[in-house]
Amino acid sequence: MKKYKKTKVLVGAQSWAYGPAGKASAIGHELKKRGALVDFVGADTSFDFCKKTGSFINFFCVKSNKDYLKINFKNYNAVVSVMDPFLAFMGKKNNIPVFYADSMSRFWIWKNKKQVLEKFKSLQRMDSNQGIKIICGMMLDDRQLLGHLFSDRIFTQGTPQFIRETKNKVENVGSMIDLTFAKKCKKDTV
Repeated sequence: MKKYKKTKVLVGAQSWAYGPAGKASAIGHELKKRGALVDFVGADTSFDFCKKTGSFINFFCVKSNKDYLKINFKNYNAVVSVMDPFLAFMGKKNNIPVFYADSMSRFWIWKNKKQVLEKFKSLQRMDSNQGIKIICGMMLDDRQLLGHLFSDRIFTQGTPQFIRETKNKVENVGSMIDLTFAKKCKKDTV
């Protein structure tokens, strides 16, 4: 097992029910087990869920996408984004390696690839504040493609969807869940 002592990682998850939060929790748990110092950024369901897991040290609640601008990304060695394109954008803007976990990759409808690629190029030249505004105005599926483009590696659950620009950085890793709680709970918690 590879150890990550003194490595600081910022993990974040979109707030869509418990799917992304559960994956962020599993990733945070594994990184913590390997010695990394792991913080969390999120909102609503993902924030509330991950705050209770014990896998994270510090928490950043995002009430508005502009709250990402308040985080000092220079404190981190890596960013792990669970389907959070804003976090991927901010990590890349701060020259930090970005790892993207996408459990719904095969479901996205990427019909606007050309326009997203154009926005991706222009976002690289914009300041973070303006970039957040642009991303806010994009459709959900297009935001996910943007998150992939800003990432160094993309990990999917199931058959990955990719475009030419992301083909060499995507990998199917299977299920991204943490069942260690089952050892602690003797009853069905679902």
